[in-house]
Amino acid sequence: MRTWGMDIFDVLTEIEQFGFRKVLDIPFMNDEGTKQEHMYVYFHEQYGIILQFDTYGGNHVNGGNYYYQWMTNTGEAKQSYAFSSGGWSKIGDTYIWEGHGDCRDGMFENICNLSHEGKFVTPWIKTTGIFGPTFVHWMDHHSDGTWDEGYKLYGEALKVKTPERFKMLPSEVQSAIKMNMRTPIKEE
Repeated sequence: MRTWGMDIFDVLTEIEQFGFRKVLDIPFMNDEGTKQEHMYVYFHEQYGIILQFDTYGGNHVNGGNYYYQWMTNTGEAKQSYAFSSGGWSKIGDTYIWEGHGDCRDGMFENICNLSHEGKFVTPWIKTTGIFGPTFVHWMDHHSDGTWDEGYKLYGEALKVKTPERFKMLPSEVQSAIKMNMRTPIKEE
């Protein structure tokens, strides 16, 4: 799937046809207060993949990522052209790839290639958490000031919004991804 120029209705339809289900929809207003945008979170139960993206202009994908853990069929570290960002962690004798990729171009193809080359790990296991979902949309850290101000807002949003929105997910999704969240989730 390549989302460039696609209407959000068509994007959501393709995502759901691939097997993702919507688990969170956070509406928000754009920076001018003129259009309603959305941060969508989808979950693929079979693969344990979280897909997070937001909109712009009310009906187009702004940007986002899909997050996952994966291992080769042999448990060895082996590169794949389906990787985007991520890294290997050794757990016992097995190597686990924790990664994420841009959801706007080639997501379905990369997921299919990885499913043929190995298996997705679900529930996630504790590795580094660096490549875990943020559950933060662009207006959570939008700033008309400097880049530094925006980055500070982003850090604050990670601390507050990530745990808050994590707790809005269905319990089975929380259980599937909790061990490798970027921001620690405290028990209540």
